Amino acid sequence: MRVKNLHFRKEAVASILAIALVWSMTACSQQADSQVDMHIEKVRMQLPDSLGMSRDTLRSRVAELSRKEVAAEKSELVDEAMAAIADTRKALEAIAKEDKEEALRQLESVIGKLEVLLARDPELVEVPVSVDARQVELITDLEGVKKLKKAVKEAIKEDQYQAARQLLEGMANEVVITITKIPLGIYPDAMRLAARYVEEGDFDLAAVTIGEALKALVVKEIIVPLPILRAEVLLEQAQSLLGQEDAKSTILLLLENAQYQLVLAEEMGYGRRDKEFANLAKAIKEIRRGVESDQDVGSQMDTLLDVLRKFKERIIGQQ
Repeated sequence: MRVKNLHFRKEAVASILAIALVWSMTACSQQADSQVDMHIEKVRMQLPDSLGMSRDTLRSRVAELSRKEVAAEKSELVDEAMAAIADTRKALEAIAKEDKEEALRQLESVIGKLEVLLARDPELVEVPVSVDARQVELITDLEGVKKLKKAVKEAIKEDQYQAARQLLEGMANEVVITITKIPLGIYPDAMRLAARYVEEGDFDLAAVTIGEALKALVVKEIIVPLPILRAEVLLEQAQSLLGQEDAKSTILLLLENAQYQLVLAEEMGYGRRDKEFANLAKAIKEIRRGVESDQDVGSQMDTLLDVLRKFKERIIGQQ
């Protein structure tokens, strides 16, 4: 499955920018508060002048990492559970046609598949039946984060909480993985109840029962921060250039861009201001010093990438 880009309508983006502009203008009229905010909202790091690698290559490799994250979740899918959902929908179709025999056959198939799962693991609570992904990318640099944070603070200060909520929805630079699971505590019983209604000829109540069971499917979202994926790709690219002649300036540029992406991730709230951000920044700084003085930084780079990948998985796993 490919990660789909989420294309936002121009009107939606314009609305967010318009709200931000209004609150920025309000802030400008309050000079004393504005001076305090300027310190709070100061951009921690300037965007590097260039990337150090092709933007198309960066996008392609980040997309590949995204697909790996999705594939890891898909590997947990359970065939019997997926088939049970498919049979549930077939049962609904049969009920709509008031085909008693076919509806009962499909419902028995659903119950049988779920009983197999429970027989394997009586403690099983829920099983995944689908995984989807979409990419959301509204804020891409620290300047945009600064403006949005300032607008949100002004909105809250003026008790405009709905405006603040809408603004915060724009604080996104991520892949959203949506996982749907069957709750084994209630779903099989709902299918048995629906089968009883079908036996009694009450097709309407059977359809309602199945519909409610489908609504009870557990949906979980996993957020994968794009800035951290970009930092990983940039560091991998820098690592691949170590030891090459005339590559020093490019390596330094890649390291600077990787640090920028990590600062962006932290400022956007990914990782909840985890102390690991400071450790990663320190490690990148030390590697940059080593590169500038022509030292061998291969082992340091290996360690940095290992720490970053574990940090990424920890952030994802905490959700």
